[in-house]
Amino acid sequence: MERFPADPADIRPGTDAPSVADLIERRVAHQPDAVAVSDADVTLTYRDLDRAAARLTWRLHRAGVRPDEPVALCLPRGAALVVAALAVLRAGAAYLPLDPDQPVDRLRLLLAHSGARILLIPEAAGPGPDLTAEHVLTAGVATTGQEHPRTAAPAADRLAYLVHTSGSTGTPKAVAVPHRGLSNLVAWHVRTYRIGPGDRTAQVASPGFDAAVWEIWPSLAAGCSIHVVPDEIRIQPAELLRWMVRQEITVSFLPTPLAAEVMRLPAPPGLRLRTLLTGGDRLTSRPSPDAPYQVVNHYGPSEASVVATAAGVGGTAGGLPPIGTAIDGVRAHVLDDDMNPVTGGVPGELCIGGAGLARGYAGQPGATAARFRPDPFGPPGGRLYLTGDRVRRDHDGVLHFLGRRDDQVKLRGFRIEPGEVEACLRDHDAVREAVVVPTAAGTSLIAYVQARPGRHVDTGDVREHLGRHLPSYMVPDTVVAVGEFRLTRNGKLDREALRDVPEPEPDGQRVQGPRDALEQVIASAWTDVLGSPPERVPDVQTSFFHSGGHSLLAHQLMARVNDALGLVMPVQLLFEAPSIAALAEAARALAPDTADEAARLAQHIARLSEDEIDRLLAEYEKGTR
Repeated sequence: MERFPADPADIRPGTDAPSVADLIERRVAHQPDAVAVSDADVTLTYRDLDRAAARLTWRLHRAGVRPDEPVALCLPRGAALVVAALAVLRAGAAYLPLDPDQPVDRLRLLLAHSGARILLIPEAAGPGPDLTAEHVLTAGVATTGQEHPRTAAPAADRLAYLVHTSGSTGTPKAVAVPHRGLSNLVAWHVRTYRIGPGDRTAQVASPGFDAAVWEIWPSLAAGCSIHVVPDEIRIQPAELLRWMVRQEITVSFLPTPLAAEVMRLPAPPGLRLRTLLTGGDRLTSRPSPDAPYQVVNHYGPSEASVVATAAGVGGTAGGLPPIGTAIDGVRAHVLDDDMNPVTGGVPGELCIGGAGLARGYAGQPGATAARFRPDPFGPPGGRLYLTGDRVRRDHDGVLHFLGRRDDQVKLRGFRIEPGEVEACLRDHDAVREAVVVPTAAGTSLIAYVQARPGRHVDTGDVREHLGRHLPSYMVPDTVVAVGEFRLTRNGKLDREALRDVPEPEPDGQRVQGPRDALEQVIASAWTDVLGSPPERVPDVQTSFFHSGGHSLLAHQLMARVNDALGLVMPVQLLFEAPSIAALAEAARALAPDTADEAARLAQHIARLSEDEIDRLLAEYEKGTR
C-alpha cells in the first residue's frame, strides 16, 4: 500500500491520531486527481472535495459558526453530504446528520433538541422537510467561490459529530462523539482492513445511522474512492451485488439483515469484493465456505464511536457468530451488578472503555452520569460506558452477545427505547396509558393502549399519529386497545404480565387463513420470511408491513413467491397489494391462465419426497415423460 506521512495505518493504538480533516488534506496534496466520492449525479476528485468543502467552510464562518457547536445536516446520501460534513469539521464544529426521509415532526424535535443554530439543506430545489433555524445554508458540490483558509487542527477532545439514539423518557438522546473517538475508529479500520488508494468502497447507510460515519471517514483518510449506492437498489440484495460488480467495489459495510441476504446468494462473476463488514444487529448466519470474500461481524453502540468489537465469521463453524474482541484503543470488560469482573463463561454486562468513548449525551448530564461511570480498571480520569448488553467471554477471550439487561429493544439494527414510543402514544388525545413490548419473535413491536375516560381508541388513527412523529422502524406493527393494565405490588405497570398475554391477531379480528392453493403458496413464503412459527396461520387480509415486514423482507418475499410460481412480479407490487389475498389477485391478473396451476404444481412438488423427485428427474432425463 502507498504510504505518506501520518498514514492512519501507522498510528499506534491508544494514541491521539491526526483529525480526519488533516488526513484528508494530506490526501488532497498526495492524490488530487483521484476520485474521492461518486454518486448518481456527480463524481468529485480529492481536489474537488477540498475546494467544495473550503467554500462551504467560508460560508459557515460568515454565519458565525463556533467551535464545538452542532451544525445540522438535513441532506440525503450523496457527495453533497460528504462535502457538508467535511466543511463542518474544518470549521471546528460538530456535524449532526438528520435523515430527510424521517417524519418532519421528528426532524423538528431533533433539531430543537440539538440547539443547532445552523442548518444545511440541499441546493437543488424540490420537496423536502420544512425546517428552519437561525441560519439556513444550502450545501452542494460547487468548487468555485470564496474559500476559507486552513485552520488549526481541533483538539482531540473537541466534538466531531452527534448522532441521535432513542430515549427512554420520550426525548431522544444526542450522543456527542469527540475527534479522539473518530480518529481511533479511522486508524483501527485502515490498519485492520488494509485499505488504501485503489480501493473502492460502498456507502449504504442512511445519514442518521452512525454506520455512515464508519463508511465515509476511514475511506477518505486512506485515499479510497467512495461510491454511493443508488436508493432504488440499496436494499435489493441481488441488484446490490450486480452493482458492486459494475462499480468494482472491494470493501463494503452492509447492515446485518442485508448482509445475511447477500451471503445467501451466489457471488456473481467479476465480483471484486474482498471484505464484507456487517453490524448493527444480531448476526444469525454465516457465509458459504466458498464465498470469495471475508465476512467480519462488528458490535458497537453509538456511545463507543460506532465499533467496539470485531470478529471474523467463518463459513464452517457452528453456533451464532460471536461479536469478537475489542478493537485497538478500546477496552471491553464483562462485569456483574457490582461492577466486578466475572469469570470466563459467566454472563455479565459489557462495559466499554478507552479512546472510543463519546463525551456523553449532549445537554443531558443526568443520562450521561447514569451510563458513563468512572473506570476502576483504567488510567486516572478514565470512564466506562455501561452498554446494558449481556455477554459472556469464552475460553479464547471471544465475546458472545446474549441480549439486553433492560427494556431497550433492537430491531433491524436500530436501538429503540419503548418509553419514547409510549410517550408519543400518550400524546394522542384518546390514549391515557400505553405499554410497548417486542413480539415473541423479536421482529416487531406491539403497543397496548388504554383509552381516556369517555374516549374510544381507533387503532388505525393511533398508528397514523405515530407515523407522523416517529421514524417507521419505531412504529408498532400492532396497536391493541385494552381495558386496564395489571399493576405490580408497588403500583407500577406490570410489563412482565404482558408477556403472558397471547399476542393479538391483527386488528383483533378472527384470522382468515389461505382459501386456495395460490394463497397457500404465498402464505408459506410469508411465514418463512417473517420467521413465524409454522403452526401460526397468517391472515390473508393483513398487510405484510403490519406483520413485521419491511423493505428488505419484501424483496425476500417476492423472490420466493416468484420462484414458486414462475412469475416476474416486481417488489413494488407488494406495496400496492400488501396482503396475501391482494397479492394472489395481483398474480392472477398478471398470469390469469397459469398462476393457480403453478401454485397447485408448487404444492404438489413440495409434498414429494427426495426419492420421488430423483425418480421423476431420472425418468424425465430418459425421455419417458
